Amino acid sequence: MKNEQKQFDEKQVDWYEIDQEGEKTISLRDRLLMHRVLIRRVIGAIIVIGLVVWLLMFVISSFFSSSNDIEQSTRLYIESCQSADDVEKCIASAAPRLAQQTGDTAYCDELEGDDYDSCAALSALTSLDADDCKKIEDQETRDSCGDAIVTQTMSDDYTYSDCEEYSSSEKVDNCHALWAQNASINGNCDNEIISDAQCKYGAIMAEAIEAQDPTKCYLVGIREYKYTCLEMVGPGDKDFDGLDADEERYQGTSDEDSDSDDDGLSDYEEVRLHGTDPTNPDSDGDGYDDGTEVIGGYDPLG
Repeated sequence: MKNEQKQFDEKQVDWYEIDQEGEKTISLRDRLLMHRVLIRRVIGAIIVIGLVVWLLMFVISSFFSSSNDIEQSTRLYIESCQSADDVEKCIASAAPRLAQQTGDTAYCDELEGDDYDSCAALSALTSLDADDCKKIEDQETRDSCGDAIVTQTMSDDYTYSDCEEYSSSEKVDNCHALWAQNASINGNCDNEIISDAQCKYGAIMAEAIEAQDPTKCYLVGIREYKYTCLEMVGPGDKDFDGLDADEERYQGTSDEDSDSDDDGLSDYEEVRLHGTDPTNPDSDGDGYDDGTEVIGGYDPLG
């Protein structure tokens, strides 16, 4: 060993130490550096193993935690049923009620047949997860569940092809028809699917909606479009005062003048806010217009 130390070449190392006999020897630091590749591999392997173990523990704990949460929630729900008029009916509703509240089909796992399908559908309509609908055994219920989710999740700017998500050709056709109608109302007539007639009457519908004038809807030559127009416009509110034509007619006010008695208050303000007579500019007969009294901080009715 001593002879080996005499052959020590200090140029080959960065640091060296002096042993008890005064001979130069390689330091611990340089010994570690000489095996740094092996050390790195060992440390890397330890880290990887640690991460794998942690991940497994996390998955296992999450599973049991979820199961325990479901079990506890169900137990608490059943306990609350003890004060119900029909205890058995209340307990039977525990799974579907909790599935509907949480959107978790795990609450349905103990059910079978129609009970499971009904429970899973309630859960899916809360989570809006179409995959939950696929767990339903009955075809009709499964299709209805999926169609409901398509309708609820469809964006306002849905496309013609988005309609293909529906389960039946009838629902697809209805969706296509509604898409074409909305496109024609918005003036998007550059699609070959939309006919000239649809484009023309869609423009009239747009005018009726903007003017809040239901009489314009009767100019629409496509029956379905006409009914949609009348439904969207309703009684109408040509003066945009917040009272529709039916109520204006009932109050004896004009649907083309937002302030029928010209007292400085709109018909809406008189009817909804102040309770004054929208056809009489001086409801309390004191010589001052209702609008003047309200602006001045006085009571227009006394």
